[in-house]
Amino acid sequence: MLNSLAGAMRRSGCCVVVALLSPAALQAHVALDSPNGGESLVVGSTFTIEWHPVVEHDTINWDLWYSTASSAGPWEVISMNLPLGNPAQNAPHSFDWLVPDVPDTSAWIQVRQDNDNDQDYFDESDSSFSILAAGDFDASGSVDSRDLLAWEGGYGAAAGAQHSDGDAKLDGDVDGDDFLVWQHQAGGSALRVSISALPEPAAWQLLLLGCGIVACRGRR
Repeated sequence: MLNSLAGAMRRSGCCVVVALLSPAALQAHVALDSPNGGESLVVGSTFTIEWHPVVEHDTINWDLWYSTASSAGPWEVISMNLPLGNPAQNAPHSFDWLVPDVPDTSAWIQVRQDNDNDQDYFDESDSSFSILAAGDFDASGSVDSRDLLAWEGGYGAAAGAQHSDGDAKLDGDVDGDDFLVWQHQAGGSALRVSISALPEPAAWQLLLLGCGIVACRGRR
């Protein structure tokens, strides 16, 4: 069709310039590597965002954004005017992101290539990833009795524990501090229901922990 149109314009003695603009073209020159969809990031943890240039430009810096609304934004700033680093094609770039306290099952990252004279380019996560509350051990998007059971299963781990084991504080162990994080996020009603469902001796352990908390408050 375009060839026919150009031929007709030539025959009429006219000169025409046709520009085809595609949203995908703006995303073609930089690529976001991670997070690129399907990851589970925990509030308060540090996640390394990674990207690379696909085409070298007169780049001056990089901008990073996140959204919990959609892949089209609106976008919240992570960091602006990051140092250029190596602008060469496929050169790796990264930024350590402190995951904000915005739990959501659908989040996206955008990296923007700020160029001096050339068009700016950007790329986003191919699909959404999750931002998990510290007490959401089963990555369900909510903090509830199932997460308490996950904590009970991992309770006592002194080192090497993962978030899914009940390590809410991300310090490698599973203890009462992690339980208190879960309790705060789940609320008191969830605590009462969950304790009644726990097998022995875990229920007694939690009851004793609760008594200790009350005793400490009474001494203040």
